[in-house]
Amino acid sequence: MNRFFYLIIVLLTWYVAGMYRSMTILVLTLAELFLFFLMFPICLYFRRHVRLSLLETAAFIHTGEKHVIRLRAENRGSLPISRFLVKADFLPHGANQGSPFEIRLIRQHLTYIGSMDIREDRTLLLPMFLPHLGIWNITIYPAFVYDYFSLYRLKAGERQTLRVYVLPDNREADISLPPEMPREELSDENRSKKSALPPDIRDFREYAPGDSIRRIHWPMSVRTADLDQLYVREYEENAGSGLSLYINRRVPEDDTAARRNKSLRKRLLWDDEFYAGLFSVLLGLLTVRDYLFVSAGGSFRSRIVTDREEAERVLTDLYELEEAGEAPQGDGSGQLVFGRDLCLRAGDLVLYRIDPPGKAGKTGRKQNARKTNP
Repeated sequence: MNRFFYLIIVLLTWYVAGMYRSMTILVLTLAELFLFFLMFPICLYFRRHVRLSLLETAAFIHTGEKHVIRLRAENRGSLPISRFLVKADFLPHGANQGSPFEIRLIRQHLTYIGSMDIREDRTLLLPMFLPHLGIWNITIYPAFVYDYFSLYRLKAGERQTLRVYVLPDNREADISLPPEMPREELSDENRSKKSALPPDIRDFREYAPGDSIRRIHWPMSVRTADLDQLYVREYEENAGSGLSLYINRRVPEDDTAARRNKSLRKRLLWDDEFYAGLFSVLLGLLTVRDYLFVSAGGSFRSRIVTDREEAERVLTDLYELEEAGEAPQGDGSGQLVFGRDLCLRAGDLVLYRIDPPGKAGKTGRKQNARKTNP
């Protein structure tokens, strides 16, 4: 209730009490004035005893998945809270490049109104729908607590931020490699990065000078009668067959750039297609080869990709590079190259192509993609 209208009611009851010289109505007027001044310290009491905190600071979800923000709400006081309000804003990381009008269109808002009993501690589940891939910054503003008549409201708590990484769904690109394409052999430098492929233990042998301490098998060494003798593991070489993939993050200097940069919504749709296509390409290539050596230039950390989890890490690294504002690198080499033109190439040969947004619907169309279970 607005304080202005409440005071009007007080004045009306005072006027009626004076006109009819009614002591009962006059007592009612005094009670109304007493409650008017009492509600403010009660609101201060609520602010002091209300605690709101996020249960997570980062989350990873896939497109199409329902996800909620878990917010812990706690009333440490001895009075029930009849009303409190929580507001949240959702904004993708690339939205700051748009105009204020475009940002208002992209920004999403969420308002939650609830109540709490005496010394209640519960988890609030705030639903969210994030339509674009990438990093979303979710801002939880300080809550507003109200007195019992909603005459006053005060802020409780501090602003909190949740980072949500939105990943594509699990679709494998149906890619046919040329028969003449050679199998990638790892160099000595990259072989050390191939930690995702767990080697098999072939045998144990006695420790010899020069052996790495990391290869000592301590349980075997402790079980032996001679405690002075150490044993080390011998592994089977797990080479496998792979491919090298370079991710060209530079936007091509043609009409593609003009169409992509036409508006903030266009840029977000193009980025959606780029990341979704890259993820489907990674999963599709892993069906024909054992591993991929993925690089993207700049400060991107080249890595060996062997499964879906490693492919997701590639995307999260690219998300963070884009959020940091690092200039895209376009010069690089690899057996295969996937670029912002939404094409997978082996030299001059196009192996996989995605229709850009606007040609085949709102979000484009992937050619020869099939959905798989995670």
